[in-house]
Amino acid sequence: MSPQEQLVVMFAALHLLGLVLVVLLLVMFLRSDTVTEWRPRPEDDEGGGDGGSRLRPTPPRGPGGDGAPLPDAVPAAVRLREPARLADLVPRPARRPAHAPGRAPSPARQGRRA
Repeated sequence: MSPQEQLVVMFAALHLLGLVLVVLLLVMFLRSDTVTEWRPRPEDDEGGGDGGSRLRPTPPRGPGGDGAPLPDAVPAAVRLREPARLADLVPRPARRPAHAPGRAPSPARQGRRA
């Protein structure tokens, strides 16, 4: 048997194995029981159970809802709702001062290096 024929037989066997597995899973799925309908547990008047449904909602904690700004609130330096570019709204940082020129080498030292 040539290598090409072996390759074809191997691919056919793999496809056949995959088909058998798919059919097996499909049969298992069709034979499984149907899902029963979900029903809530009956209410228990004796006080048993989780009790989570009988809790009253707590009011939100925090400052009142009068809408006044906080005393430490500072308005932003730039409003982004304006039609200008952000680069135009923010001032450019100051440039660093130029450095003083360095010392000039003495003529006596230049002669040694040559």
